[in-house]
Amino acid sequence: MLLMTVGFSALTAQNANPKRILLLIPFHSEEIGEINMPINSDQDIYAILPFALAGFWEGAQLALDRLEHEEALLNIIVRDISNDKEKLISLLSDEKMMQEVSLIIGPFYAEMFLIAAQYAKKYEIPIINPFSSRQDILIDNPYVYKLSPSDEAYCQDLYDRFGRDTNRYRIILWGNNDNLSYKQAAYQDFFKQHNIPVRNVGISTDVCTFFAPDKENIVVVFALSTPTVLNTIRKLNTKKMEKNILVIPEEWLELKEIMPDYFNTLNVHFYSNHFIDYQNEKTQLFISDYIERFNSIPTLARFSFQGYDIINYFIRGLCLNQDAVTIALLASRFDFMQHAGGGYENSAVRFCEIRNFSIVEVEKLSTTILENEQRNKLKTGNH
Repeated sequence: MLLMTVGFSALTAQNANPKRILLLIPFHSEEIGEINMPINSDQDIYAILPFALAGFWEGAQLALDRLEHEEALLNIIVRDISNDKEKLISLLSDEKMMQEVSLIIGPFYAEMFLIAAQYAKKYEIPIINPFSSRQDILIDNPYVYKLSPSDEAYCQDLYDRFGRDTNRYRIILWGNNDNLSYKQAAYQDFFKQHNIPVRNVGISTDVCTFFAPDKENIVVVFALSTPTVLNTIRKLNTKKMEKNILVIPEEWLELKEIMPDYFNTLNVHFYSNHFIDYQNEKTQLFISDYIERFNSIPTLARFSFQGYDIINYFIRGLCLNQDAVTIALLASRFDFMQHAGGGYENSAVRFCEIRNFSIVEVEKLSTTILENEQRNKLKTGNH
């Protein structure tokens, strides 16, 4: 892995006046010699820290290859930055190097990222946080880009889709009301602030008794415990869900205890930061190139698609000044909003549905269309 980074840096460093990109990825190379565990599958390999983000780097390399093929002038510097603060500070204290850096991607761990973000601010360098959900990294630093949307972004999307029309939809928040999760509390606060009536139902309660027979019921589930999940599925599977929607946590998809038939018959939806259209020609080409080069299959769990999208989007957009609308992404979607006096946060979320045993993305009407629909209802009296 380290040999590959050196080779690529040496190759691109020959360009005249290239844009210098600093990638700070936690490869945990110091732990490679300490691995002592049985390896029975790919999952076992990727559970080992030194290989956990190998897929990210592999996807990133394919993006860099395509940029190089287009003769983009880039100088890529890759450093293994995990939890060693002194190593990070020593790297970022190189004033000559930092004055020539155009973009920083990483570090991936929150404490290390906060250190790097201060250097990025000092030298006025955009810095990308790929996966953190922490809001404090945005405070008083307009150079930070946070890619994970906030809970408010998911609430806003649910509101745009269903909350605006209270005559047609009833929103039910189904979770542990005695011990609210952070996400459940965020949903309750959001709808309270927008004066949208929702039903808060305890997870041990039969949620079907709260269904409005003359409306489409949108049930947002917050429970993750397996016994509760199984009981929930059994109850709902006996009800007709054609016009009702079950919005589950994405983690439910990994539960082996739930049969795929249940997901397919319950009108199941979920929110995700990513969606892959496997019918897309660019996606198919990426998968083919990835398999040919790395002899493995790219997945979201390995961060393969994320590595490609992040490198492709930010180098093209921030370093090469390409119009963001024209940048092809495989699994991600970016729509950044700046916090007052602070950094930029992605507000784009993906609303997905399980349909005929496949996952499809449900597109949302624009806010303008939604508002026009509301006006038309008022004019015609259909409200």
